[in-house]
Formats: sequence, structure tokens, C-alpha cells
Amino acid sequence: MPKLSLTSGQQVPSSGLYQVLHEAHPLPAQVTLLKGYTFPPCSECNAPVYFSQVRHMPHLDKLRGKIVLNILPVLRDEAA
Repeated sequence: MPKLSLTSGQQVPSSGLYQVLHEAHPLPAQVTLLKGYTFPPCSECNAPVYFSQVRHMPHLDKLRGKIVLNILPVLRDEAA
């Protein structure tokens, strides 16, 4: 398993698919992020969200400004 050393608030080093780990709340398991933006925080708390790149996707660099993920939504259990 890749080391989860990137955290919310840091700059995304390269465009691609990133694994998400957050112990406080269930968040999306993976997100697509673009180089130069910042890793998004949790929408519910200030606890760190950790990221690890799963797939490098440099072709996404041309989409800069068209896809922006500013905050990670908490996934709610529909049965609750």
C-alpha cells in the first residue's frame, strides 16, 4: 500500500487519481485531483485527510480550471 504522506491543504504535485484516508468520517475512497490545486479538507471537521496517488494522469493538466474539488463530502448511510 502506498504511503499516505500528502494531506489536506498541501499542493497537489501531479494530476491523477488519489486514494483518500480519513478516520473521522467516511469520505469518497478515491478522488481525481489536478496539479497545482490544494488537497481538499473534510466538509465536517478539521482533522487531516491523507492522500496517496494511485494513478498519474498528466493528460488532465489541460483541464485546469474546469474541474475543481474544494471540499470532500461526508458519505451518509442512507439507512440511518
